[in-house]
Amino acid sequence: MATPISIANIARVAVGFVATIWAILGLGDALAAGSAHGVDALVAVALVVNAALVCSAVMAFANITGWRIVMIVAMGAVTADRFLYVVGTGDYLLATISVVMLVAVVAIAAVARRA
Repeated sequence: MATPISIANIARVAVGFVATIWAILGLGDALAAGSAHGVDALVAVALVVNAALVCSAVMAFANITGWRIVMIVAMGAVTADRFLYVVGTGDYLLATISVVMLVAVVAIAAVARRA
């Protein structure tokens, strides 16, 4: 007989995957910017906040206590970093997508209450 899986556990794993993909895209962007014009403070901040998002995703996968708070704070930091990038480039689509991803992660994390 199959073991039932709760919606909370499915949401926890889903938010981990979403955050991982978003962080990997941000890390790739930061590494590309760093290799193009050198590592400056903005590139270093992008690397740090995206690495924090990866760490929060690992916490979600492992179901470590407090992963929701770390995930939401890391997503907020990544979104703020992307907004700072938009100020310099004018890429308003990135700003819109960043807000959508922040809302999605917060909503999924809210569903992933402790099972």
